[in-house]
Amino acid sequence: VLMYTDKIEIVSPGGLPLGVSKEEYLKGYVSVLRNPTLGNVFFRLKYVEIFGTGVRRILEAYRNADVKPNFAISDNAVMVTLPSVEYQIPLDVDEQAVLEVFAANLVLASSDVSAITGFSRAKTIRLLNSLVEKNKLVKGGKGRGTKYSLT
Repeated sequence: VLMYTDKIEIVSPGGLPLGVSKEEYLKGYVSVLRNPTLGNVFFRLKYVEIFGTGVRRILEAYRNADVKPNFAISDNAVMVTLPSVEYQIPLDVDEQAVLEVFAANLVLASSDVSAITGFSRAKTIRLLNSLVEKNKLVKGGKGRGTKYSLT
């Protein structure tokens, strides 16, 4: 467990338990207690009321928040990033202008954002990457198929 000013990262080595798909995990359908000691500590501290509801409860806690949790799942680890709903990473004027383009929950390519904002291609990509790093946007696809959307 790593704690920062703007987020908490929880890393579980070993990936998902056998037989649990990424989709099932992200929807909170299946749960296997991987670390009984840590689970017991959280239970005793009353941070959890019941085992096996963590993902669903995380998603519910962030349902109306501007920031959303991130679940990075690989074969070797699961990392959950819980951004602070109180701490807001400051955005500069250009980042705010780019973010406003996505206000209608659009999914756009960098060329679309560049055309709307009037920024150069290089500046637009730099701003989009900065917003992805700050968990304001999600990047999907690769190469010419790369699209961006709100988190």
